[in-house]
Amino acid sequence: MFDQMVRDMTEWREQGFDDRFGISFGLNTDLAEHDDEYVLTVDLPGFETEEIDLRYDDGVLHLSASHGVAEESESTTSRRTRTVTERFALPREIVAEEIEASYRNGVLEVHLPVVEDGEEHGHRIDVE
Repeated sequence: MFDQMVRDMTEWREQGFDDRFGISFGLNTDLAEHDDEYVLTVDLPGFETEEIDLRYDDGVLHLSASHGVAEESESTTSRRTRTVTERFALPREIVAEEIEASYRNGVLEVHLPVVEDGEEHGHRIDVE
């Protein structure tokens, strides 16, 4: 019985049930911290690169993606859309100009270089 429930939930998700009814099954994500960067990996199967939007603003990485599919049968045409929206708050300051992202085989990988501790923040003004 439990196995059938898992299969049903997987099928509902693939058919867009979670989007239409506001149910979130979550994303498979991993945020690894290295000495000089964070590496975020997100499983996003079924999307095209141009359907993924990434933005970094004020310590938060914003991810949104939307994929639409039209299905036709003999009498009807239906359209379903899969939409993903996530935010990732990062505890250390990021060098925004050096963020790099790639998407291959349904996996998004984002490299977020951190500001080194020795770097100055802002601009010092000499007082005479």
